[in-house]
Amino acid sequence: MIEEARSGAAERGILEGLSDEEQNDIFRQIGLGALKFFILKINPKKRMVFDPKESVDMQGQTGPYIQNAVVRIHSIQRKLTDWNPDLVKNYTNPVPQEIQLVKYLQSYPELVLTADREKDPSVIASFAYELAKDFHKFYHDVRILKAETEEAKAYRLVLCSVVKDVLTKAMDLLGIEMPERM
Repeated sequence: MIEEARSGAAERGILEGLSDEEQNDIFRQIGLGALKFFILKINPKKRMVFDPKESVDMQGQTGPYIQNAVVRIHSIQRKLTDWNPDLVKNYTNPVPQEIQLVKYLQSYPELVLTADREKDPSVIASFAYELAKDFHKFYHDVRILKAETEEAKAYRLVLCSVVKDVLTKAMDLLGIEMPERM
């Protein structure tokens, strides 16, 4: 799986400028994350057929797809120059994508309890995938760093941070590390 992650990264020419050690750590995180997620996304009572190439795909219900959402947020946060988080309280007109993310984030605690009660990690895996999918849509549809107002920018940056934290915690429950770059 690590080699699948390495070959995929080589095709895309990513991670240039990082040391071999840093690259190897990222390939390990992606490869193991892909394997674990592929196994854990299936209800334990169901059968599955493992496909290594499908599991490292950057699109669809895969560990790397979810890891990529967190990596995008890290990238946004690295680009921050000047913003005032206190302006969040003045933001009064959220767009539908923001509302969708907030509603979905609110369901996380109950989903964790459900997964525990049912002894079914696929509940958390499905949640993480859906949250990542909603975040990717938000990322493509809504301006974050160049938002129309400073209040919108502050709100979106805080929302990104919460999404990153929840995705990281959900994937941690599945034993999957989240890289900062990929």
